[in-house]
Amino acid sequence: MIEILESRLSQLSESALELIMFWDKRHFPTPWKENAWRDSLRNDSYWIFRASSHGNLLGVALFKKIEGDEVGHLLKILTDPPARKKRLGTELLNFAIESMRQKGASRIFLEVSETNHSAIAFYRHMKFVQIHVSKHFYGAGEDALIFEKSLLSEALTGKE
Repeated sequence: MIEILESRLSQLSESALELIMFWDKRHFPTPWKENAWRDSLRNDSYWIFRASSHGNLLGVALFKKIEGDEVGHLLKILTDPPARKKRLGTELLNFAIESMRQKGASRIFLEVSETNHSAIAFYRHMKFVQIHVSKHFYGAGEDALIFEKSLLSEALTGKE
């Protein structure tokens, strides 16, 4: 059984943070540096949604939501490789988006590398719409596609 919990990033255990940083380094071409993760721990505008089973961390979604702002920013979604292709990302993101809606977000946005075709397909499946291209966002000439999802009137299903 998969359990999804939310907390401020600052409440994350050291062992969970180490695992998340490992996933980030292994699966992102531009992972956050350790000091960026540690600085984020001190900022209460970061929310982390953790999916686990029998005490084992399987995935996380990291959002930034500033109090009083109507926008949630999906910064990272990371899953343990053996847990992929089992709808974990869909469940995790649906839970996180609904929580962001309850925290007052009317929309969610994110950046994704133009070369990350599986993530682009996933976000489109989740009803995110591309709204912009940010040139050289990731350096070395790699652009980011900016996606947005309105939370105002759409029922949250994650299905097309």
